[in-house]
Amino acid sequence: MYAENLYVKNGTDYLVYYFYETGYLKVSFNSKLIARAPSFQLKYFCLNTSEGQRYFCYNNKMKIISLNLCGYKNWDIRRQFIISFLNNNADSDIVLFQEVRFDHSIGENSESTFINNLLKYPYSYSSTSISRFYRSSGGQPYKEGLSILSKFPIVSSEEIILTQAPDDKHTRFMLNVDINMNGEIIKITNIHLSNNTHSCEQLKELLDIFNERKENRIIAGDFNIFQLGDFSSLYDKKYKNSFDFENYISFPSENQTLDYFLIPGDYHFESVETVGYVSGHNALIVELS
Repeated sequence: MYAENLYVKNGTDYLVYYFYETGYLKVSFNSKLIARAPSFQLKYFCLNTSEGQRYFCYNNKMKIISLNLCGYKNWDIRRQFIISFLNNNADSDIVLFQEVRFDHSIGENSESTFINNLLKYPYSYSSTSISRFYRSSGGQPYKEGLSILSKFPIVSSEEIILTQAPDDKHTRFMLNVDINMNGEIIKITNIHLSNNTHSCEQLKELLDIFNERKENRIIAGDFNIFQLGDFSSLYDKKYKNSFDFENYISFPSENQTLDYFLIPGDYHFESVETVGYVSGHNALIVELS
């Protein structure tokens, strides 16, 4: 949505033209100005309403980050780089985390909650009770899982457990969320598949689930698959691979790629990039339209 689509009334009541022309949304904001030219260059603006913070889009692009946090490894050092990186990409609409650790011996919150206490994304959902349950060398139990941060309301969420590989001690699952981005429901799946050859079987399993449901989702995360394109027959009739749009390295220690976005055919990649030095995995940043 562009700035020309915003209609302002005098006083403190404003009519904001709703995304994709689904109607009008009346908000209260004690200011005479919401946006000024050339506001079409902005991605969104934020208002404090009686229902809390609400974000409104000017265009139909969205920016999503996927990052494997690699637990608390070198956390005292890395967390500074992670926060700085995310602050530098504060225009991101959605952030997906894998290997999100929840360890009482380190803090009362998970890594994702710690990060979001600083970033202030208004909506989030985490699942750290399914994937892994450990005892550290000191005997303290901790858990690990997946998390999603969003600038827009998460209207539904679910976890679906995937078939466990015989040689994988961890339970793998997909975290599905539906996000209401100003009237359009964005369906996103966050994954961290097995670190072995069974990852391809799990990818087929989750795609079969979506096919049976007749739904298409943005699928992103740590696929644990080198050269995902070698298995394109699993997805290429419905999905596009981020690596096909732009070749990149996401696992620098082996000069390989394990992290991807698969997007339904009606979406388009506008940009794909990676940022290193925040984790054992490079952060993967995509802009979609």
